[in-house]
Amino acid sequence: MKEMLESAVAQMPDAIAKSAPAMVSRIVEAMQLALARDAQLPNMSYCALLMKLGANDVTRAFLADLSEAVAQLRKPLNPAAAATSMAGLWLEPIGEADPSLDTMQQSNELFGRVVAKARALGVKGVDAYGKAFFLGPLHQALVKARIDDVNIARIMPYACRALDAELVSLYSRMEPPG
Repeated sequence: MKEMLESAVAQMPDAIAKSAPAMVSRIVEAMQLALARDAQLPNMSYCALLMKLGANDVTRAFLADLSEAVAQLRKPLNPAAAATSMAGLWLEPIGEADPSLDTMQQSNELFGRVVAKARALGVKGVDAYGKAFFLGPLHQALVKARIDDVNIARIMPYACRALDAELVSLYSRMEPPG
């Protein structure tokens, strides 16, 4: 079981790089659909419009930043060190929780199980693929698409919900049986 998890961790940068274009497209599409569905809520129609107009920019920037994050993971000998530097991309407000992160409960629980099993088996490097690894590039993509902070805050719960579904799929491939 340890060898299987070590192999999954070693192959993760390549797996992310290979699946990133499809994953990013699905995330952006899911965000657009969810925003359009909630367009009757206050300020959501404008957010839906921003995502419709900026979808290509968000997709391009998210893919570029995610590719850069994967490249950073490949550079160091210790993937956990890369996770620490990549986590800086996603800055949570100090002293208050970001409610958009609450939508990521399913992937958080699954990742917690994967990390716990990895630690129990002595496998290193799993921590590098936590939500910060993906949220940083996602947040930066919205910034690079010239979406202001107020609307990013409105969009992030939708983005996190879409990312959660993708991370559940990714983490389930890492989870050792048993």
